[in-house]
Amino acid sequence: MTVLATDGIEGVGRLLQGPRPRPEIVLTDYRLDQGETGVQVIAQVHAALGRAVPALIVSAECAETIGAASAHLRAGVLEKPVAEADLRQMMRSLLTAVP
Repeated sequence: MTVLATDGIEGVGRLLQGPRPRPEIVLTDYRLDQGETGVQVIAQVHAALGRAVPALIVSAECAETIGAASAHLRAGVLEKPVAEADLRQMMRSLLTAVP
């Protein structure tokens, strides 16, 4: 698996330009620098690729609130602290749910 990292919404465009590997899943925190959110980053990835990509948001904030904000993206949400087993299980679940 190849891991690609970006520092926010602006970096998504640069990251997805050219013949680089396309993401199989997006993993993001909810609160990002400069007032951006993981919901915005996921939406930007979807827009840049022209298709939905499984996504997971981790946050110290209430998962229900974030889940409501990200429902249209069908992103999973885990509250911090996140156990490694929970992270693996959620990612596996999101990846196997892709048609």
